[in-house]
Amino acid sequence: MTKKQIYFVAIIFAVSFFTNKAYSQASDAPGLPYYVPAIMEIITDAAEQPTDTNAYVSMLFEAQDFPEIVLGEELENETLSEIEEWVSTHAAIMQEFQQERKINYDKFYLEQGNNQ
Repeated sequence: MTKKQIYFVAIIFAVSFFTNKAYSQASDAPGLPYYVPAIMEIITDAAEQPTDTNAYVSMLFEAQDFPEIVLGEELENETLSEIEEWVSTHAAIMQEFQQERKINYDKFYLEQGNNQ
C-alpha cells in the first residue's frame, strides 16, 4: 500500500469512529435515575391492592402535589397520566422512594429467605 492509501484508510476509519461516538453520546434531555414505567407499576399495584408489603408506597400518596387517589379502587387513565407526570418531575422524592423500596425489600423478602 502506498502512503496515500494508508492515510485514506486511516481517515475513513477515524471519521467512522468519531461518527459512531457522536451517535452514542447522551442527549441534552435530562435523564432520570429510575425507570418510570416500573415505578408506575409499583404505584398502581399499591393503590389498587394495598398490602403490608407495599405500604411503603404511601409515602408517595402523602407527598405534596401527588394526585388524589382512593386506595383499593382502580385508577383512571387521567389519574395515571397525572401520576406519571408527577413521578417524572419529582426526582428527589423518587430517590427517597427508591431507598424505602430497598428497605422494604430487605424487610419482607430477605427475612423470608432467611427464615426458610
